[in-house]
Amino acid sequence: MKKFIALSAATSVLALSTATAAEIAGRVTDGAETVPLRGATVTVQETGQSVSTARDGRFRITNVDAGNYTLIISYLGADTETVDVTVGDGIANVDIALGSSDSIVVIGQRGSLNSALNQQRAADGIITVLSADAIGQLPDENVAEAARRALGVSIANDQGEGRFISIRGINSNLNSTSVNGVRLTSPEAGDRRVGLDVIDSDVLKNIVINKTLSADMDGDAIGGSVDLETISGLDRDEMLLKVKVGTIYTELTEDFGPKVSGIYANNYMDGRLGVALSGSFQNREFASDNKEVSSWDSDGAIPFINDELEFRNYDIERERLSLAGNFDYMVSDNTKLYLNTLFNEFSDQEFRSRVEVKTEDALDGVTFDGRTAFYAADEDNGLEFEVDRDIKDRLEEQTIFSIATGFEHTKDLWTIDSSLAFTSAKEEEPDRLNANFDQTFGEPGQVIGIDTSDLLLPQVVFANASTQEAFLDASAYGLDKIEFENGETQDEEVAFTFNVQRDMQFGSNPGFLKSGVKLRLRDKRYDYDFQEFGYEGDGDDLSAFATSVDYPLDTFGPAPSAGAIRSFFNANRDDADILELDEVASRLESVTSTFEASEDVFAAYLMGQVDLNNLRITGGVRVEQTDVSAQANVFDEKGFEDALDALEDAEQLTAAAIEIAARNATDVTLIKQDYTDVLPSIAARYTLGDDIIIRASYYASIFRPNFGQFVPSGVYEDRDAADGEPGALE
Repeated sequence: MKKFIALSAATSVLALSTATAAEIAGRVTDGAETVPLRGATVTVQETGQSVSTARDGRFRITNVDAGNYTLIISYLGADTETVDVTVGDGIANVDIALGSSDSIVVIGQRGSLNSALNQQRAADGIITVLSADAIGQLPDENVAEAARRALGVSIANDQGEGRFISIRGINSNLNSTSVNGVRLTSPEAGDRRVGLDVIDSDVLKNIVINKTLSADMDGDAIGGSVDLETISGLDRDEMLLKVKVGTIYTELTEDFGPKVSGIYANNYMDGRLGVALSGSFQNREFASDNKEVSSWDSDGAIPFINDELEFRNYDIERERLSLAGNFDYMVSDNTKLYLNTLFNEFSDQEFRSRVEVKTEDALDGVTFDGRTAFYAADEDNGLEFEVDRDIKDRLEEQTIFSIATGFEHTKDLWTIDSSLAFTSAKEEEPDRLNANFDQTFGEPGQVIGIDTSDLLLPQVVFANASTQEAFLDASAYGLDKIEFENGETQDEEVAFTFNVQRDMQFGSNPGFLKSGVKLRLRDKRYDYDFQEFGYEGDGDDLSAFATSVDYPLDTFGPAPSAGAIRSFFNANRDDADILELDEVASRLESVTSTFEASEDVFAAYLMGQVDLNNLRITGGVRVEQTDVSAQANVFDEKGFEDALDALEDAEQLTAAAIEIAARNATDVTLIKQDYTDVLPSIAARYTLGDDIIIRASYYASIFRPNFGQFVPSGVYEDRDAADGEPGALE
């Protein structure tokens, strides 16, 4: 099946007639002939053939008979110009400088805006283009924040910084992200989406957001696709050197975060070799405060009841490094070789102090005074509430790398391109620590209230001084548990593409047929080690680890110190009399979270385009064959508990014996699946006037399940059931 699809896709165009005709080729620049104009529309008045200029300003019109023609060049930001050209038997070359007579072409920030608008106007589908120069004038921290300025685009924030992009309100997992046409893999363990807070916007040339798909695009982008374009040395005729130094001030921490970026682009060897290098570095320390509630409920008499209220305080240090290098070489006027690279490194050190007010076990005795819901403790009547104080000490390091090489070749009516790319995404969370201290309020007279007059910012109210004193008393909070985690995600993909296009006439109407194939080989794995320690010592309450945090939103009280907790853990993790490892909980989380998966996608497509006067129709069909395999674990929780009990009874509870018992309680599971999707698409573009273009499109696309959704992991309720049949899976 695969071979048939590949053969039919690759030969459908090649089977056409190889008759050739003359062509018109050239380049459109500004009046000074230094800046190429991308997205300019070049139309042959006599035939109606129309093309738009590429990123280097070049255009090519094929299938033209010998004779005299008039070219009409249209570009937003410049007056429309006409150029006469005579075509013989070969290629008629014509270079066009807009604004060389009575008009001028604006460059700089306004020029970048014009370039973006021209690209949008020339596109067959619906796209939004954001230019780097326009982005650079705005205080955006990363690519996600830059992209949110596009129409129909929103972002999900993390600690006040943009992270995930949503197109038309659709879940960010349903988008695809690429750099110079190369799909990026995801450092997120269970997801496909790429957090664009990793990439600095200063290393880009354009952000192109495709809101519709055509047959020559990957089919797994229901929301749309985001393509990040980096600069090329062939984009300019003169050297470009730009350095930017800045800082951002955070009022909560009273810190300045330095940022420096630079771009160098030039061409050599009489304009045949283009070199472009860009880089950006930022370090930022900041803080944030917020409140979270589980939900608001009502029992009729009391309109707002809540069973958990959280105070959160974050101290964060983030560091970004983005590097890009592009090398383009024109072997001839018809053939270009290229090598594109991108490297991004992002680290996020986060200390989160949290207070959780848990009132679920006091709901039966709640009262309301018209403003505040009061939760009273009385353990004799089963009423109590709990306050937890915890600390999260987490370092997250993400790396995204891509490298792609390929060629583009034009000959007569033919355009051929091919590429080979490798992308890698990695995330590490080394030595993460979570520590929890808690206090249960059960004495009669202990009453805490939640002021609900502002549901966005509910306040804690103390009914009496004794409750407030206990709430703020660090010595009243006992150490409950410490969690120690190590996680590593690796997501890699190798992709090969081959496309061939032939320009042709459909009767008297110009157009083209295009076909191609793409192979994507992806491997993803997640290794997770989780250890949960219960406190078995005596006297280590919160007062031994307490610190204070600046929290203006409410009464926070004492918080665990991350440094003191880490020192205590390192000193006592091997002493079971103080910190006892919960083998069952630790093994269960570690075993069921770890997985390996591979996903191979083979795609072939056939598409065509025809211009019918002012109407352009582009249609095609794409076929994608997906082969998936995944390996994970199912853990027998009860069987492992029973094995540990037996080892303890036999006084053989050694590390080696526990390891054997854990392996015996673990089943390695494997799934394999393959499926085929047929994805048609059609787009219509009607030019109503110089300033009005009407577009309509239909396309079919798919969403492949997130890796965390299809890996075969789980927990047996009881693998060795009494009837001899395996127990149910959770």
